[in-house]
Amino acid sequence: MKNLIMIILIVCAPLVTSATTYDYRYTGNPFDTFNGSGNPYTPDDYITVDILSNHLLDTSPSNIAGEVMSLTINDGRGSLAMGMSIAAVLNVWAVGADNLPASWYVELVSDKNIMASMHEIFSDHIYAIDYAAEQLANNGVYSFNMGPTGIWSLIVIPDPAPPVPEPATALLLIAGLVAATGFHYLRRNRTGGGD
Repeated sequence: MKNLIMIILIVCAPLVTSATTYDYRYTGNPFDTFNGSGNPYTPDDYITVDILSNHLLDTSPSNIAGEVMSLTINDGRGSLAMGMSIAAVLNVWAVGADNLPASWYVELVSDKNIMASMHEIFSDHIYAIDYAAEQLANNGVYSFNMGPTGIWSLIVIPDPAPPVPEPATALLLIAGLVAATGFHYLRRNRTGGGD
């Protein structure tokens, strides 16, 4: 009988997994400096960063790009994602009481593009820059905004609740398990077995 109870508890117990996703979004200020002939960037372009993580970002002394689920930077002309870049750097040196980065460096590099956002707090000054370069090795086209930083926001995405089976389905499952277990015990008793 105890085997029957154990089987019912194992099958009917809900599998509860709690996996919250944290979506960090940064929107920089419009570019105000442009370099290189035929520069495609305009004052309407700016850096955006999107970081998906399964934990709140905390201060770290080293690159934590490998610890997040995804990292994407857009410069107004295109996007670079962590999986398509040849180098990905994410440092968070300070986090505010609102769990948002207060001092950070994030960069993605492909064979043609570099996109970065940086807000580094030193003891004597603050250095902030959002930077985008297109085909830097070829023609040195780049744009940036140096000065006030943009705005971070955090969206907490809870895991959806697992579907709850209808009572009739659960009763059918339990009845089937009871019948199967009862049949098993009857067979054992007829053949001389037992607990």
